[in-house]
Amino acid sequence: SSGINAECPLRPGTSEKEKEKLKVDLERELKKQSNEIAELNKQNAALLGENNDLADENKNLKKAKSPRGKSESSKLAEKEAEIAKLKEALILLRQELTGLIEERLRENAPP
Repeated sequence: SSGINAECPLRPGTSEKEKEKLKVDLERELKKQSNEIAELNKQNAALLGENNDLADENKNLKKAKSPRGKSESSKLAEKEAEIAKLKEALILLRQELTGLIEERLRENAPP
């Protein structure tokens, strides 16, 4: 506690009783601050744990989206793009078929 007195100089003529009260008050304050620090350290450790869990989840999400294990949403988007292409091809085939049918009807029409 000599460190405490060095940081907190007493005015000349401070009685022993006042010194003792000041020492008790300072020790109480020190203990309170130590408890607060311990509590903050605990909270910090918990937050670090949560942060590590989130980092792991994030890593797993990135892995899930990588080409080896694509996420369901990207697989779905691929399928939807495939369906759109097939629909376009179907429309073109119908147009071509309609054109061929019309051509044949013209060829077979009576003069």
